[in-house]
Amino acid sequence: MYPIAAVAAILWLGMVGWLLHRLRTKRASTYEQIGRPDPFTLVFGFVLTPQWRKLNEPTIVPLMRVYFVFCLLQFVAWIVVCEVAH
Repeated sequence: MYPIAAVAAILWLGMVGWLLHRLRTKRASTYEQIGRPDPFTLVFGFVLTPQWRKLNEPTIVPLMRVYFVFCLLQFVAWIVVCEVAH
Protein backbone atom coordinates (compact mmCIF):
# COMPACT_ATOMS: atom_id res chain seq x y z
CA MET A 1 0.00 0.00 0.00
CA TYR A 2 2.87 2.38 0.67
CA PRO A 3 4.18 2.34 -2.92
CA ILE A 4 0.67 3.16 -4.16
CA ALA A 5 0.44 6.05 -1.70
CA ALA A 6 3.85 7.32 -2.78
CA VAL A 7 2.85 7.25 -6.44
CA ALA A 8 -0.44 8.97 -5.61
CA ALA A 9 1.40 11.72 -3.72
CA ILE A 10 3.90 12.23 -6.54
CA LEU A 11 1.07 12.45 -9.08
CA TRP A 12 -0.74 14.99 -6.90
CA LEU A 13 2.35 17.15 -6.51
CA GLY A 14 2.93 16.91 -10.24
CA MET A 15 -0.60 18.14 -10.93
CA VAL A 16 -0.17 21.05 -8.51
CA GLY A 17 3.12 21.98 -10.18
CA TRP A 18 1.57 21.68 -13.62
CA LEU A 19 -1.34 23.92 -12.60
CA LEU A 20 1.01 26.52 -11.12
CA HIS A 21 3.13 26.47 -14.27
CA ARG A 22 0.08 26.85 -16.52
CA LEU A 23 -1.24 29.72 -14.42
CA ARG A 24 2.10 31.53 -14.44
CA THR A 25 2.76 31.10 -18.16
CA LYS A 26 -0.57 30.79 -19.97
CA ARG A 27 -2.91 32.56 -17.56
CA ALA A 28 -0.66 35.26 -16.09
CA SER A 29 -3.53 37.73 -15.67
CA THR A 30 -5.58 35.17 -13.73
CA TYR A 31 -2.52 34.28 -11.65
CA GLU A 32 -2.03 37.96 -10.76
CA GLN A 33 -5.75 38.51 -10.20
CA ILE A 34 -6.01 35.73 -7.60
CA GLY A 35 -2.98 37.07 -5.74
CA ARG A 36 -0.10 34.85 -6.94
CA PRO A 37 -0.95 31.98 -4.55
CA ASP A 38 1.56 29.51 -3.18
CA PRO A 39 0.81 25.79 -3.76
CA PHE A 40 -0.95 25.33 -0.40
CA THR A 41 -3.23 28.33 -0.95
CA LEU A 42 -3.85 27.28 -4.54
CA VAL A 43 -5.06 23.82 -3.51
CA PHE A 44 -7.03 24.63 -0.36
CA GLY A 45 -8.15 28.11 -1.38
CA PHE A 46 -9.13 27.47 -4.98
CA VAL A 47 -8.96 23.88 -6.23
CA LEU A 48 -10.96 22.32 -3.39
CA THR A 49 -13.47 25.17 -3.04
CA PRO A 50 -16.14 26.59 -5.34
CA GLN A 51 -13.65 29.32 -6.31
CA TRP A 52 -11.93 26.88 -8.69
CA ARG A 53 -13.92 28.43 -11.54
CA LYS A 54 -11.87 31.63 -11.13
CA LEU A 55 -8.76 29.72 -12.24
CA ASN A 56 -10.12 29.40 -15.79
CA GLU A 57 -8.59 25.92 -16.19
CA PRO A 58 -11.44 23.67 -17.37
CA THR A 59 -9.40 20.46 -17.66
CA ILE A 60 -6.79 20.19 -14.92
CA VAL A 61 -8.80 21.57 -11.98
CA PRO A 62 -11.78 19.18 -12.32
CA LEU A 63 -9.29 16.34 -12.76
CA MET A 64 -7.50 17.40 -9.56
CA ARG A 65 -10.80 17.55 -7.69
CA VAL A 66 -11.75 14.02 -8.75
CA TYR A 67 -8.24 12.73 -8.02
CA PHE A 68 -8.31 14.28 -4.54
CA VAL A 69 -11.60 12.51 -3.74
CA PHE A 70 -10.17 9.25 -5.11
CA CYS A 71 -7.07 9.53 -2.90
CA LEU A 72 -9.18 10.43 0.12
CA LEU A 73 -11.40 7.38 -0.41
CA GLN A 74 -8.31 5.23 -0.89
CA PHE A 75 -6.93 6.52 2.43
CA VAL A 76 -10.20 5.81 4.25
CA ALA A 77 -10.30 2.30 2.74
CA TRP A 78 -6.72 1.71 3.89
CA ILE A 79 -7.65 2.74 7.45
CA VAL A 80 -10.67 0.43 7.42
CA VAL A 81 -8.59 -2.50 6.15
CA CYS A 82 -5.95 -1.88 8.82
CA GLU A 83 -8.60 -1.75 11.55
CA VAL A 84 -10.30 -4.94 10.35
CA ALA A 85 -6.97 -6.75 10.19
CA HIS A 86 -6.27 -6.04 13.85
